[in-house]
Parts: sequence; C-alpha cells; structure tokens
Amino acid sequence: MNHLALDISIHAVEYNSLSNGPGNRMVIWVQGCTLNCPGCFNPETHQPNRENLTKISALLHEIKKHQKNIEGITISGGEPLQQLPAIIALCQLIKQQTALGIILLSGFSYSEIQSFPLFQSLIASIDLLIAGRFKQQKLLKNGLRGSANKTYHFFTQRYNQTMVENTKASEIIIKPDGEIVITGIDPLVWEKNES
Repeated sequence: MNHLALDISIHAVEYNSLSNGPGNRMVIWVQGCTLNCPGCFNPETHQPNRENLTKISALLHEIKKHQKNIEGITISGGEPLQQLPAIIALCQLIKQQTALGIILLSGFSYSEIQSFPLFQSLIASIDLLIAGRFKQQKLLKNGLRGSANKTYHFFTQRYNQTMVENTKASEIIIKPDGEIVITGIDPLVWEKNES
C-alpha cells in the first residue's frame, strides 16, 4: 500500500502553536467526529467533509518544510481515530523521516482504543496519547486534557506529565491575513464555568 497516497480529512493546520503541547508545535485538526461531547471547543470539526481531503504526501511535505522551527506535531480534531489507517500512516512517516515528537488527542477512552485492531501500530507511532471524552463538569484550565477524566498514555520518554501540564492553557494567534485563531483551552469557557 502506498501510504503517501492516502487522504486525511483536515479541518485546519497551525504551524506555530505554544498551547498544544511542549515547545513550538505544528497542530493538525482533522475534520469529522461522531462522539459529540457536550461543550466541545471544536464543534466546527464534527461534520465529516470529504471536500477537505489532503494527501498524506502533501501534509508530510508541509511538516518537513517546517520541522526546523517546531518541536513536534499535535494531532487533534475532530476525532483523529475515526481516520485511523491514515493517521497511523502519517505518524509512521513522520517518525521515519523526521525527529519530531507526536502527541495525539482522542475522545475515545483508552479501553476503547485498546480494542481497535490497529492499536499496536498506533502506539508504536506516537509519543503520547491523551484519551477520553471531554466532560464540561470536569473542566481543567491547564495542560492538554481539557477535562480531568481524560488520561495520559506515554509510549516513549520524550514527554512527561509535568511538561504537558506546564503547556500554556491557550493562545490567540493573529494570522497575516487578519484571521484570529484561539487555540488550546478556551478562556471564555473558564468564565462561563466560574460564574
């Protein structure tokens, strides 16, 4: 199988983020999620969209082009594991062709993920998995989990819990074209839950 020819449905890519894991990171938000967690920060990523398909070869080219300026890649969504074969192929190629770390966020619980036929291939191709559905009533203001029920699963020594929990909670990015992107944990959600 030619992994470079596989498609991934992409919602957005951010090339310089400090709130999606340790260090400066490239963030890939996939398009499509059927989990529908109430209060999800990225509801615009839920609807599947076959028009936003990107070849793994094109995505890998962009990653390699930016690799000198980033520590790693964070894959979020949407739900990355609903595109599991393509996500694994991308992560394997990143590991083979770069020295970048990979963090993957999923709304599936770890026990659900362990039952996936490609589980071993997944964990062999990433450094950290953050697993579990977002729960508004367990909101966290730091780290990458978003809610306290989500769990960390470290598969290499590259990252540790302290590094991940010391990640900036959120950031506002103003693009050259004037587009404003808020990423990380939504600061407006903090205020709603505190009032």
